[in-house]
Amino acid sequence: MGISISEVLAHDILGDTKILAGKDGLTNIVENVSVIEMPVVLEKIIETQEHDFYISGLYAYKDRPEEILDMLEQLKKEGCSGLGVSDAFFTDFSDEIKDFCNENKLPLILFSESVPYAFIISRIFQEIIRQKDEIYFENMIETFVLSEKSEIETRKMAKMLNNSFREYYFVLYFTNISKPTKVAVDIFKEKIGFQPHWLMSKYREGYLLIITFDNIIEINEKELIGKILKVINKTIAQYQVGISDLYKNIGTLNNCINEALIAHASSKSMKKSIVYYKNLGVYKLLFQLKSDTRLRKFRDEIMTPLIEYEKKNNVQLIETAQQYIINDGDLKKTAEKLFLHINTVRYRLNKIKEILGLQERNIMFYVQLSLAIKADEILENY
Repeated sequence: MGISISEVLAHDILGDTKILAGKDGLTNIVENVSVIEMPVVLEKIIETQEHDFYISGLYAYKDRPEEILDMLEQLKKEGCSGLGVSDAFFTDFSDEIKDFCNENKLPLILFSESVPYAFIISRIFQEIIRQKDEIYFENMIETFVLSEKSEIETRKMAKMLNNSFREYYFVLYFTNISKPTKVAVDIFKEKIGFQPHWLMSKYREGYLLIITFDNIIEINEKELIGKILKVINKTIAQYQVGISDLYKNIGTLNNCINEALIAHASSKSMKKSIVYYKNLGVYKLLFQLKSDTRLRKFRDEIMTPLIEYEKKNNVQLIETAQQYIINDGDLKKTAEKLFLHINTVRYRLNKIKEILGLQERNIMFYVQLSLAIKADEILENY
């Protein structure tokens, strides 16, 4: 397991860089980093491994640049991921060298001699270790999400995530809705005042943040969430956040994580960037039933006749029904949203009642239509 060269560049590990050749190899994986300054006879001088990334000032070749191609050929043969060259002696290379790197997808990257080799080596290994930790935590969290373990088993698993977890806690899950979430984790942690008994882990396309504390008096939950949301707002352009309820007993962490994920998932249907699980209402139940065939059957019983009528008669019943539910059954607001006369809305709703056979059952009509529309949103989006 390693990181790609593009990730090395994204983390600014090499400082200001110029990619001289081999851009198609930026996805090459780096599992090790080495310094090479002696003339390369690899089989005699160093034992190479596949996915090695080399850094060098090419001092040994400053008076014989014609041998650099031979070195690159040998590096490529041994599975080298790429070569970072300090600009101390070289600032460019021949077309022959660049063509070789391009053809073999071997990135040739120029970086400033002011960047210490020790910094590059340590930072690359830090990122490799961080990624390994992320995979470990992500797999553990996935187990939490899918598990139905006892409180004792869940507590043991939670302590494996962080042995310092406290008993009171809540969870946030956030993503970037336009692209996979990328945050500078260390900077993000610093800004939110990250504590040793918390956990922040990459999960799926976003990040999961588990906040724990000793007692309710110790922490102002509303104030802390506000601070975290402010940092998210500054870090990510377009985001969605799901926030769980406050829990006591780390042995139920799996439930808390699922609440944050459900709240996040519902944010799309509810067209909100921040959703609290406690405010989901009936969505709480419907999201947990989204894999149940009975929910789909119920949805189809309500929605299919309306869809078929629309196709045959060119009348927008579904959109009218959706707005009617969104506006809590307010005919005037529904008409305004649809730019229709209120009598047109009333006619369409009466037609829906007729199709469903609920002409004389107003409360039942609203409840069933509301549940069907919410179920449809969930089933179509998730």
